[in-house]
Amino acid sequence: MRSFQQVTREVEMLEERLALTRRERLATEEGVVGLQRQLDTYSTQLRDFSEGYSVEDAEKVAAQQREQAEARIAQLEAEKKEANELRLKFDKELAGWRTALAAAKRELQRAEKARMAAEKQCRVIQEKSRLKTKP
Repeated sequence: MRSFQQVTREVEMLEERLALTRRERLATEEGVVGLQRQLDTYSTQLRDFSEGYSVEDAEKVAAQQREQAEARIAQLEAEKKEANELRLKFDKELAGWRTALAAAKRELQRAEKARMAAEKQCRVIQEKSRLKTKP
């Protein structure tokens, strides 16, 4: 035979389980109510959406978006062509500037050689002049 304390403990445990089950049921019912509200909201939105647009409207919007995309593609292709033309133009200019730079460097080397030769000749003349003045 079970003692009074054991039975009391079992009753308390059963009451706790019952309270927990009631809380869970209440939370579940609140969740169901919330989900039902969401479902009603989505159903209303979907109904409004489906009433607001027809297949023809969707096709018109798709055609308009396609035309806009094609126009943008054409614009981008024109910009790409212009950019390539500018690149070619700048490449030609760059080649011209490089040629001019190479010619200027060669001319500078010639001028440096001429300057060095003139300085050497000047030193030789100065040396000869000094030797003549020292009898």
